[in-house]
Amino acid sequence: SEILGASNSWAQRQEQEQKLLQRHPLPPADSAVIAAVLSRKAGTGFPLAVVRKPLLTSAELLTLQHYARGSSYVEWGSGASTVLAAPLARRAVSIENQKSWCDEMIASLDVDFWIKDGVLTYLCVDTGVTGRFGTPTGKSDPKLFINYLDALDEAAAAVLPSRASANRGGEEQSEEEENTTSTAASASASAAAAASAAASNVKTSSTNAFTVVLVDGRFRVACALKALWHLDHARGVLLVHDWVGRPGKYHAPILKRYSLVAVVHRLAVLVPSSPEIGDEAGASDSSDGDEEARVRWWSEAAAEMDQYSRDAA
Repeated sequence: SEILGASNSWAQRQEQEQKLLQRHPLPPADSAVIAAVLSRKAGTGFPLAVVRKPLLTSAELLTLQHYARGSSYVEWGSGASTVLAAPLARRAVSIENQKSWCDEMIASLDVDFWIKDGVLTYLCVDTGVTGRFGTPTGKSDPKLFINYLDALDEAAAAVLPSRASANRGGEEQSEEEENTTSTAASASASAAAAASAAASNVKTSSTNAFTVVLVDGRFRVACALKALWHLDHARGVLLVHDWVGRPGKYHAPILKRYSLVAVVHRLAVLVPSSPEIGDEAGASDSSDGDEEARVRWWSEAAAEMDQYSRDAA
């Protein structure tokens, strides 16, 4: 398995990290490239604040561009990433919750161009009264916070309009129909999983709408967990900004559901550590216990997301 296990020895973890880096190689940092782009003056396209003070370093932007290129991309939090990385994707969605910043971004020539070109969808979400960087104030209604997470469902529908309801479960069913040697045990396991999922009302698969998810806005832990339902678990990556220096806030809850690949300055690169990875490896049979564990994994993730859904950090 490529996934880093908590019980593995240091040597085993090092070996697995190397495998993960081979799967998701990082680009070399070339500050001159980004510096040249950011040297453009206000009025030529970028919002003024993006030009004067980008909140991503050159190495972070290059890493983000590396993953965004040719991907299906979504970001929570807009800015330099929206104008320097999102347009490299096949389809991109940006989710923002600060109204004044939404207006400035949409009015910029770059963002307006990519929206009209059909590459970028820009979603401005109402989370109530916000302060600096879209942080909800004491005047905000907590009931509105869920809008920020649920915007990802709308984003997935924008990227996959013809199959917004598609999920890995459907793909697995097609594979099983083609497999004439499918056993009664696997059928029983699938039935048990379906019953458990229905009882808990928790979706136990991803739409695979996105191959890259950037979390750089508010409610970061809840957003990282919400991404599980729309991130391609076999090929996708989660990028979390401001990872360094906030272990108490982000690390423990996110690392329960993801494995860390690398950290570039303050940008963490992670991959899901879900049952979906094992399925992609080609496991042909699954027991009732395996399916129950799968449903339990998704149910626990949903509970954790709900737990952090009011934490705007």
